[in-house]
Amino acid sequence: MNKILLAVMPAFVLLVSGCVYTGTQTVGGGLVLSLQPDPPQIFTDGLVGIKIDLDNRNTRKIANVSYSIFDPGVLETVGTERSFCQKRIPEMKSNEFQTFTCYMRLNRDIVSKDTSTTVSARAEYRTEFNTVQLVELMTEPEYQRRQATGDFVQKPAVYSYRDDNIDMGVEFSESLPLIVRPGKEYYMRIKIRNAGNGFVKRITWDDFLVSPIKRDNPVIYNCPFINDRSWYMDVVGDEFPTVTCRIVMPGGFSAIENYGLLITLLYSYEVRESATVRIVR
Repeated sequence: MNKILLAVMPAFVLLVSGCVYTGTQTVGGGLVLSLQPDPPQIFTDGLVGIKIDLDNRNTRKIANVSYSIFDPGVLETVGTERSFCQKRIPEMKSNEFQTFTCYMRLNRDIVSKDTSTTVSARAEYRTEFNTVQLVELMTEPEYQRRQATGDFVQKPAVYSYRDDNIDMGVEFSESLPLIVRPGKEYYMRIKIRNAGNGFVKRITWDDFLVSPIKRDNPVIYNCPFINDRSWYMDVVGDEFPTVTCRIVMPGGFSAIENYGLLITLLYSYEVRESATVRIVR
């Protein structure tokens, strides 16, 4: 998997409302794409420069950034040395700004003395979202002891995290801690929703990773994307299908254990923008 290495792990603030834990990260504005025609009005034999601005307002660097004019309207690109109508950028750091110009001209005759056309562009990039989810497990004797002494504390079953584009919800089938009981099964459900200003592309098996924070910790989950290389999911509206992982109870602990899971999502994101050019004869 061609992942982006992140130097800073997200920090979380506990905001308990009923049974929901909200993990907050510093959220920027995503990648902002803007188009500006220069001049805003041309004659039928004139050139217009479409100024293309890329502003990375994400709180982290992004990789494999590319943009292109995908709908030129009644215009066509002009191949000059100064014209950048599509480009690929290996990476953009947080708060980095770049600007380019695509030169265009009319590609057909027009009848009207005064008309306008719309030019549309798209920009796409890869980025990584990760969060740490704690899973608390408790034996039945320890649960009974704490119930008897009044020391049992129940934690939320639903957790929510966010980056610049994605809302991720983690929901357990019961509130934590999960009590280890013979024949009892528990599940962790992961819900992903587009919360940004663009479009999330298809997520495949190697874009999604759940792993223990500590290497010597046992694997306490079984998720459908772990061993199935054909697994994928597409967004429907703003939401992806729910991913359900079964919690695999480990043995060998005497009372209570906390396991940290690193949930990583590598995804492609696309934003679009348009500009209007006025054309006069």
